Amino acid sequence: MRTGLIASGLCALVAVGCAREPASVVVGISTEEPGPTIAAAMQPLLAQEGIELDIRAFEDPEAILAAVLDGRVDLGIIEEPARRIAELRTVAPLYPSILHAMHRRERVVSTFAELIRGQQIYAGPVGGTAWRLLTRLAADFEVADGDYTILPDPWR
Repeated sequence: MRTGLIASGLCALVAVGCAREPASVVVGISTEEPGPTIAAAMQPLLAQEGIELDIRAFEDPEAILAAVLDGRVDLGIIEEPARRIAELRTVAPLYPSILHAMHRRERVVSTFAELIRGQQIYAGPVGGTAWRLLTRLAADFEVADGDYTILPDPWR
């Protein structure tokens, strides 16, 4: 199970970093997946090492980042930061950045430009990795910003 492997790796990193006895780690997670699943997988693994995991759920990924910066949480698990923050460092990327392109079966396209031109596209949080990848590819394939629309959420 990939989440179990991810959680094991994070647990090892957390265990190494804990100097308190008995150790506890406050982790901030998003209320949306994959944060809850990752935290749930981490909890029993850390318990085996005598480390208590205090999970705190946040609705907004920016709130998780703020909580890490001001010390309310020790570790934040977020899907993808919308911006780079100099004071924070990624401990472990949970999955590689991939731009998934989906379209209706009946639509025939032969180039990336044809795929996105005139379309409404969700590419993750504004400024995030997938968003930057989409805008970079659009520029590389000479598709003007006004020739496609980036949606703020996938449900539109």
